[in-house]
Amino acid sequence: MEEVFMVQNDSYVNPEPVAKPSEEILGSMTQFEKCIYTILSDRVNRLANLFKKAAHRLEGNALALTREEFSRLTTLFKERELLKIMLFSVIGSRLRIDELTQIGVRQGFIVVSFSGEESSEDPCATCPSKSLCDQLKTGNSDFCLN
Repeated sequence: MEEVFMVQNDSYVNPEPVAKPSEEILGSMTQFEKCIYTILSDRVNRLANLFKKAAHRLEGNALALTREEFSRLTTLFKERELLKIMLFSVIGSRLRIDELTQIGVRQGFIVVSFSGEESSEDPCATCPSKSLCDQLKTGNSDFCLN
């Protein structure tokens, strides 16, 4: 949590997705929310980099991970999940959004609501290593043998 308060205003990471016409703009992110999003983006990038480094050995086989890789992936994955929960809980609470409303953040630090089958806020949704992410989510005990 301390890391969130260390983010400088000039180092905020701006969300990449652009708001779609079908999305309702609910407001803008606060400085605190921008800080959380910046740390969340860092965790997503670090996860992606670790997956890429191991990908040449993995070929879809999670058992090829070393204990150190597994430990780092697990830690980063948990941090990512907690930051995601914190970000959307803070936004939802501040904007008084009910739990059934799907919300997201868009370019320009805009908060939107969307409905239907639109893309999720899960940064791993389009990741080529999604199967590994899914194994982390389920806590697969066979994830690592090293």
